[in-house]
Amino acid sequence: MTRAQEIRHECLLQLYGAQQIPIAPAHVRKVAKRQGFDYTETEIGDALYFLKGQGFAERLTDAATGELRYRITSAGTLQFENES
Repeated sequence: MTRAQEIRHECLLQLYGAQQIPIAPAHVRKVAKRQGFDYTETEIGDALYFLKGQGFAERLTDAATGELRYRITSAGTLQFENES
């Protein structure tokens, strides 16, 4: 598995865990860092953008802060469950 694939898998894992709660790329990085990964926020942003393009995640903008957040889609849930 390439580094990009690992990062996408980690993002999908975290999105799956959050389900309908949108999460920010910074949060994904923080959780991954606690697990010992050294992913940059740019790498995570790229991975989330890819997952959005594949239909596995949707991008939302927090109305109060303007912060971008991501939430898993039904297709993303099925993809994650099929990978596991």
